[in-house]
Amino acid sequence: STFQEVDPEHGDEYKTNGENYNDKIAAIDKQLRDVVENGNRKELIFGDRFPFRYFADEYGLECYAAFPGCSEDTEASASTIAFLIDKVKEVESKVIEDRRHLHENPELSGQEFETQKYIMKKLEELNIPYEKVGTTSLVGHIKGGKPGKTVALRADIDALPVIEQKGVSYSSKKEGLMHACGHDGHTAMLLGAARMLTEVQNEIRGEVRLLFQEGEEIFSGAKKIVADGGMDGVDAVFGMHGMPIDIGFYDIKPGYRMAGCDTIYVKFEGVSGHGSSPHLAKDTILPAAEFVTQLNAMITKFVNSQSPL
Repeated sequence: STFQEVDPEHGDEYKTNGENYNDKIAAIDKQLRDVVENGNRKELIFGDRFPFRYFADEYGLECYAAFPGCSEDTEASASTIAFLIDKVKEVESKVIEDRRHLHENPELSGQEFETQKYIMKKLEELNIPYEKVGTTSLVGHIKGGKPGKTVALRADIDALPVIEQKGVSYSSKKEGLMHACGHDGHTAMLLGAARMLTEVQNEIRGEVRLLFQEGEEIFSGAKKIVADGGMDGVDAVFGMHGMPIDIGFYDIKPGYRMAGCDTIYVKFEGVSGHGSSPHLAKDTILPAAEFVTQLNAMITKFVNSQSPL
């Protein structure tokens, strides 16, 4: 009636007030299988000292974790989650402050020089070593007190040529530029994570690498970080993007998740003619216009906007 029957090597470690772990495991196993096989989002709540490691092995998943109580040789615990929630509350005001400063001072891709200086200042306040890479990117290093893997956390830092019309107190101070894609929030979140991680640095197993990436909007920043060695020795990377879902939730799905864009070139060839005899020409304007309207209708009417096209 205990977890021993499923995984004997853990012994009495998972006996808690006579709870029947087999029943609990069977229920969670069903949910996990649904997540893995069908990609359905689930809110899974585990009790104290629950054997995450068993499920990682069961499903052939690779586990990377940096927090105390959540590593390859130690199971995640409710006390660890409570610890992290308390830390999040402590850094929340700083995250908001950073985000609003960055929102007020947007910079275009490849021109994020003041943004880079701001991030450098914050890293120096936290005694986090870093190096400049690419043009305006940064790579910070939080090396734990115990050996382990290297996990990278990534945020993009560039803004867009968009006119802001929000009218809030922290609106963009630069005419025609705006953090319209949320990269100010991403950068502030990563700085917040850095603040939390430095407080438990001695307990970290391995290294947490902080990637502040320039030029995401022009598809160049990641390549520069890789070329300059920012990804050398990294075992796993986690990146997050703001998304219009319920506050307090996050969404993980296999494969492509966020919207992207590409360029398609279509050439319409016609035959020129005289205005007095248009019937002898082959007009390209009308079929091109029809193509645009029908293409848009095909995408919006027949394709799920949350699915890859």
